[in-house]
Amino acid sequence: MLKNALLVLAFACLALAAPNKPTIATQFESEVGVFVYEGDRSRTLRGGGFYAYDVPKNRARRDLKLENEDHQIEVDHILQRYDLGAEYIFEDRRCNKRRVSGAIPNPWSWLSNATYNGTVEFQGRKLDNWLASTTVNATLTITRVLGVLSDSVNTPVWYSERTVRGRVHDNMEITFFKFNASEPQDWAFTVPNICDNSTAVYDRLGGDANAVVYFANTNWNCADVACSQRVPAGSGQENYACAEFAARSLAAGSYIPGLASHDSSAAYGNYKGYNLRVTTSLSSCLGNVLGFKKQAANQGAINAAYPVFGDGGDGYFSHACIGVSSQHIDCHNNARYQMTGDWVFIKGIDAVWGP
Repeated sequence: MLKNALLVLAFACLALAAPNKPTIATQFESEVGVFVYEGDRSRTLRGGGFYAYDVPKNRARRDLKLENEDHQIEVDHILQRYDLGAEYIFEDRRCNKRRVSGAIPNPWSWLSNATYNGTVEFQGRKLDNWLASTTVNATLTITRVLGVLSDSVNTPVWYSERTVRGRVHDNMEITFFKFNASEPQDWAFTVPNICDNSTAVYDRLGGDANAVVYFANTNWNCADVACSQRVPAGSGQENYACAEFAARSLAAGSYIPGLASHDSSAAYGNYKGYNLRVTTSLSSCLGNVLGFKKQAANQGAINAAYPVFGDGGDGYFSHACIGVSSQHIDCHNNARYQMTGDWVFIKGIDAVWGP
């Protein structure tokens, strides 16, 4: 009797055991369908395209064509050649080239921490789900889910990524079609002629000015780093002051290596020995560490991704803002959106730094 009971228990445990964890190839190519929800802009995008990854050779390519709610087409073409130390972003018939270093990120590395999360019906198929949630800091959490068929666990069918920043969340879902777990052909990673150094738009510091502007224009009125509350124009922002806002805007455009726009305030308080939350220390870091060049200290020198320092009424170098277009800036403490430099710095501009 006891023996039979133990056998029943053993079979029950086997039935409840999680299936084998997926091991996805790091060399692959696949057609994909994509759905994106951008919480900060309250919009959705749908479309598809092609992915190619060759992690051992430090190469990747993403070609997507997406449509928004207004039926406008947006393209997302990125070629990553970490083996050449460069990333190529194609937009507006131009090639923007950025420097990169180290090894290309493995898109499946998160699976090492994933746990089995049951099954789900997806397009008429029953998928095993594997989930991993990463808390990057107090304001940022990323949750990833991979769905696979039980009889083909190493072939991805569906991937979901949910990013939560304070009260804002973004969702991305990818459906894999014709997943080919083999080394992609070299043509997939060929650098187009338009990206030759003679014609490429090459930011010397490897930054993306458009990303700086986007961050600044969507965070100028945040009361705190998590943007848990927004304030009216002209309001104070004691918990998210001017220098830190300018620095986070630059980090959003990859102008501060090793820092992300969502990193902790402590990380900004000690970056290579500089406190980027203090105007004078941020200015010194721009010139001494980050390779920015001083421009003429006047409104005419302001441009996108140019940090600007001056007297906002509390003395020399008492205020910092970030350029978002020619002669216009966004600021924190007090919250200002696309104002002219001379209007904000009522007692004079002390420094303008250009990347």
